[in-house]
This record gives sequence, C-alpha cells and structure tokens, in this order.
Amino acid sequence: MASCLALMRRRGPDSSGFRHFVNVAGRHVYLLNSRLSIIDLDVRANQPFAVAETWITCNGELYNNRELRHELAASGYRFRTESDVEVLLAAMHMQGPEVLDRCEGMWAFASYDGSDGAVTLSRDRFGEKPLYLHRADEGLYFGSEPKFIAALRGARLAPNVDHLRRYLVNGYK
Repeated sequence: MASCLALMRRRGPDSSGFRHFVNVAGRHVYLLNSRLSIIDLDVRANQPFAVAETWITCNGELYNNRELRHELAASGYRFRTESDVEVLLAAMHMQGPEVLDRCEGMWAFASYDGSDGAVTLSRDRFGEKPLYLHRADEGLYFGSEPKFIAALRGARLAPNVDHLRRYLVNGYK
C-alpha cells in the first residue's frame, strides 16, 4: 500500500491517506487517496472522507456543488467542510445513488458503506476522470491509473491483446 501511495503523491501533494475495512463476508476493502486541495484547503476535508457510515475517495470536481449544498442544508444536513466531496457523499447519503443523475462535473470515486459492506464505484458520464478496474483471483482492484493497480497487486498487469488489436484497428471509441 505504501508503494501505491508513493506513486499517487504526484497526483495530489497536499495530503494522502487510506482506510482499511473488513466487511461481514470477510472481504477487505482499501480506499487510498492523494489529495490536491482546491475547494477546501482545510485538513478536515482530507480523504478518505466519511458521512455517517459511508466513506469515499474521490478524484474530480462537482461543478454544481453550491446548488446541491444549498438543497441539502435546507433539508437539515449540517456541513463540516466546504468540500464538494462532502456535498457529493451527503447527497448520496440523503437521496440515494439516483442523485448522481443530477450531479454535474468530472469525477471518479469509490465509496464504502460500513452498514452493509457495499462498495460503489462511479465515474462521470463522459469519463473525464478515469476509473480502471482489474478483476483477479484475489479480488477486484480499481484506481485512476493502471500503475496504481499494479502497485497494489505487487505485479505488472498483462496487456489485453484483443483490446489492443481492436484499438489499433478502430481507434479510440
């Protein structure tokens, strides 16, 4: 995990952190984050970040966070930060994942719900922030760059020759 956080450092030099969870099925979940502080510079907005029993690590920006913040505050949510990540997580907590249809921005995130052990992965509808997945015998790995997944696994990733060939023939689609 330390090697992955070290690789992530260039992505966000302002802070880094991780959380480790074991769900009821005995599966391990790790959320790692390297933060570039832009909207809320205070350490209280560092990630992984929690609202209730749900934790999130997010790469990106929620453009309509002010509007959503206003709605959530009017519904009684009390904010601890000025972070758009808190707005995103609070909106999901109060309104469910359907609120993502109303979110405008660029993001890729992973959240862990401590109440039921569910992991949610999401990226913005245009894929501006990448979210890579790798399924292996020992579990599912995800990250914003393939080299982070390789660092977590402790092994290089083998290229998918079929997809590489498809890319060379058809270009990016």
